[in-house]
Amino acid sequence: MSTDRNEPTTDESTGGRVMAKGLALAALAIGMVAAITVVVALGMGSSSGERRASQTFSYVVPAGTGADVERGNVRTDLFPDYLEVQVGDTITIDNRDDRTHILGPFSVRPGEQFRYEFVETGTYRGACTVHGDGHEAVVRVLDAIAPAVA
Repeated sequence: MSTDRNEPTTDESTGGRVMAKGLALAALAIGMVAAITVVVALGMGSSSGERRASQTFSYVVPAGTGADVERGNVRTDLFPDYLEVQVGDTITIDNRDDRTHILGPFSVRPGEQFRYEFVETGTYRGACTVHGDGHEAVVRVLDAIAPAVA
């Protein structure tokens, strides 16, 4: 009985089939992980392109704020240094102080309740009198399309 050297023996043939099955299972597992990742991402709204609900950002400048700033008692929690909003969002500022205050791009007179809806993208900067002299606040308005909130 003679054996051709180019034909695999039974052991080599079985090993090749086992390796092929292993590679096929590995490819199937990778495909399943990729499919699950896509399903989870779509379920979370990461690529849905849906508009999120508009938000309102509200701030109150309490009575006595101007006098506090003059005395050096600055409250940094009255208005953020940086605020990021989207087109369609609204900001409200209730100035209960007896002085006009500038909060970034907004100037609010004493006793005034200010309301503004953001209608276009952009970055707006301005002084912030509740933080003291020379302080700047930035409001960045982003496009309204964002991932849906689950």
